[in-house]
Amino acid sequence: PFDSQTENAGKSRLYGGELEVQSFVGDSFEWFASIGYVDTKFEDFESQGVQFAGNEFPNSADWTGAVGGTYFFANGINADFELTHTSDAFSDVQNDPASKSDSRTLVNVGVGYDAGDWLLSAYVRNLFDEGYITTLRTLNRSRVGPPREFGIVFQINFD
Repeated sequence: PFDSQTENAGKSRLYGGELEVQSFVGDSFEWFASIGYVDTKFEDFESQGVQFAGNEFPNSADWTGAVGGTYFFANGINADFELTHTSDAFSDVQNDPASKSDSRTLVNVGVGYDAGDWLLSAYVRNLFDEGYITTLRTLNRSRVGPPREFGIVFQINFD
């Protein structure tokens, strides 16, 4: 029951674009923002006698975006944040409304100390522990997004 099969679509199209900006404000704050849009369609795709022409590609969110920044303090400490958004998307070629994954907006934060030769930082991803499903499949199978995650990074720079 969990076997899968890969097939090539006869003809499809995809168009979209992404815009990203990044800049420093003064000497201490670096910010960025990005937005992406994609439009996908199967133009000719028949599988097991069913035509999926006109359907969107699975797992292809129409919109993605992010905004964030890092503040650099004079003593080597830095603090950063990031807000990301991904729109909902179908999880299957049938474009079954029941297979649509959740849109989601996530917040990530971090703080660190940069000593030049080494760096120590701590982070929290999915700060507000947003629950969301990334993929819905038949037979009640689904994939959930990761919960809140804490981490520590220690990095040594060898020059």
